[in-house]
Amino acid sequence: MNKPNTPIAITGNQKFSDMDSFACIISYKELLKMSGVDATACIPGDLNVSVTPDIRQLDIDYEPEKNQKGSCKYIIVDVSDPEEIAEFTDDADIIKIIDHHFGYEVYWKERLGENAIIEPVGACATLIWEEYKKNKCASEISTISANLLSMAIVSNTLNFRASVTSKRDHEAFKQLKKYCDLREGWVEQYFKEQEAGLYKDIKKAILDDTKIRFNTVLGEKTAIGQLEMWDSRDLIEHKKGLIKEVLESFDLKNWYLTAPCIGLGYNLFYTDVKETKELLEKFLKVRFEGDVGRNDKLLLRKEILKIFNAC
Repeated sequence: MNKPNTPIAITGNQKFSDMDSFACIISYKELLKMSGVDATACIPGDLNVSVTPDIRQLDIDYEPEKNQKGSCKYIIVDVSDPEEIAEFTDDADIIKIIDHHFGYEVYWKERLGENAIIEPVGACATLIWEEYKKNKCASEISTISANLLSMAIVSNTLNFRASVTSKRDHEAFKQLKKYCDLREGWVEQYFKEQEAGLYKDIKKAILDDTKIRFNTVLGEKTAIGQLEMWDSRDLIEHKKGLIKEVLESFDLKNWYLTAPCIGLGYNLFYTDVKETKELLEKFLKVRFEGDVGRNDKLLLRKEILKIFNAC
């Protein structure tokens, strides 16, 4: 890794950071520091419920933002939509993108060439681990970073059950094990702790994980909330009014909540918008009973968006 003269800030999504984004920012800063680079971790948005209380209590150093434009260069992780990247960045100061979301590969390849690493894996954390190996620093990774990357891979692949999960995710997780100190049974415990945190403030949890996307089939923007849970059945059944209130607050005709039931292996969907239901039934094979539907496999929101983008 070449050592740049200008300080580097690693950052991501302006609105919120999930477990994958958080792990990538923190561990990539560590990798740069190993190479003697003056690096800072910047997390501008809220940490959503996937970053559980146990993780937040760790002694991890990061900043909310970099205010001095032009004072540093930026490496962006786990996001590539220019509208979602931290607002304190300028395209001209972005020197590298590491992401696994779909849609902006050409945009960044034209600007950054080989420094646009946007690849189809389940978790961006997998790409960060591969950067450690590429730079021959794998054996030097800290226990905290190894733990964070492992948790991020499990979180973002829905415990390897999401269809976006790749062999690279499995391999990265396997290789990271030797550097971790995670206790037995931690995977289920992690998702249940995430679920408990979500119930403390359901409204905020939905707001912190809702994205607005233009749907080419409907020809309109849609508000898409996502709640990843071990078992989302009880929440969907008893909190319909709150979910509707939150998603309608975005003032869009079309909205829906997708809630992966990780322990059960399928998604639940909730919406009372007729056109949205018909869309989900046609393209995702969701079967609705009233305003609640389910499919037959786990799907992350980015997978759903990829399906609609291909329509």
